[in-house]
Amino acid sequence: MSLVRVVVVLCVLAYIGTLGAAAEVYVPDDEYTSYVDANGIYTIVGNVKNQSPTGISTAVTVSVTDGYATYTGMMQHNFIPANSELPFKVKIPQVPSPYDGDVILLDPQLEYNVTAGHIPQISVIYDEMLVLHANGTLSGFIVNNGNYTINDVIIWAVVHGADGVLDVSRSLHGIGPLNPGQTTKFVMHPDPVVADDVIYYSCFAPSSRSTYPVKAERDGMIYNLRYESGAWIYRPEFTENGTALTLQTTNSYTFDTFANIEIPPVTRQETFQVYRNDMPIDFVQSVDELGMWHLAFDIRKLSQDVITIKGFVPGVTMDPLVPEYLRYDAEQWILDESQDRILDDLFLLSDVGMISAGYKGEPHMPRWLVPLAQWYVDGIISGDKFLDAISYMIDAGIIVVIPD
Repeated sequence: MSLVRVVVVLCVLAYIGTLGAAAEVYVPDDEYTSYVDANGIYTIVGNVKNQSPTGISTAVTVSVTDGYATYTGMMQHNFIPANSELPFKVKIPQVPSPYDGDVILLDPQLEYNVTAGHIPQISVIYDEMLVLHANGTLSGFIVNNGNYTINDVIIWAVVHGADGVLDVSRSLHGIGPLNPGQTTKFVMHPDPVVADDVIYYSCFAPSSRSTYPVKAERDGMIYNLRYESGAWIYRPEFTENGTALTLQTTNSYTFDTFANIEIPPVTRQETFQVYRNDMPIDFVQSVDELGMWHLAFDIRKLSQDVITIKGFVPGVTMDPLVPEYLRYDAEQWILDESQDRILDDLFLLSDVGMISAGYKGEPHMPRWLVPLAQWYVDGIISGDKFLDAISYMIDAGIIVVIPD
């Protein structure tokens, strides 16, 4: 049986095995494992199965103990569609080496909320162009089956050896722009430490965004950052005056990759500088719809570098902005068009804590909320007040579920 056929059969079997079970969100035991990567960092991989009838956002917390302390890491997936799955990988550099039999991998902890979203209509093309190379790398093509252009999509997959799951891999750069009907090549690499044992990849899944939270203490308070990267970023530490941040980066691959770090503003007037091992490097500073800073720069191949970011301003971080597109999408909903766009907006905002997400169920905006939305569209109330009202009604159980 060819590689392509094996991939297809295994993904189908994964779903068949859960059809008779109650709807749930879980990480299968046989797709949850750990290993020590090529740089000696303890690595945990798994696959979140969403067998519920709704799309969800998830936060996966993984832990390992050496008998003296417990070490944890977290990854967030913004959207996993109903009856679907999405792999994850978390590195925990805090685990001391050498590793021995006393190091125990603990069960993963899953938190999830129902969320509206649209997974990019991306499919892997299962033909002779899907090739597993001798070095464990897999290359192939994907096609955009949707009716809109996509940007920065990531492809994930589970990597298998003869005795089970070895690793989780992802395309290291966002793919796109990809127009409707267009195809493009993608490449996936296993960690070098398991590359010689790879037999096949399975259960490919697209993701629009997945992030890793990073917390650093500054002026006695916790400063929350997030990042997307093909490498691993850890050990954040502010200088005593709180104006510079150092981060350790590790890239075990034989090619350059990228980092995109999200930074909450204090003044929204900050100007940052980025250094690698005390030498200035090129980077791009931008701001998103929520007013969050983003710093994007390259991570060198086969590197373990210290990144220093200067330009932080002491003080309390500002709340995210209410994006202007929320007003437009509220107006479209008022006109009795689809509520999908405003639900997408609201649950994106729940991801950054701007509204409550403390319930599970199919999201629904009842039509009697139209006057509230109209006040917001007309400028009678602010976007903040509109979101406060939505959050209150979620917490009070007024906005609940659509019966299945």
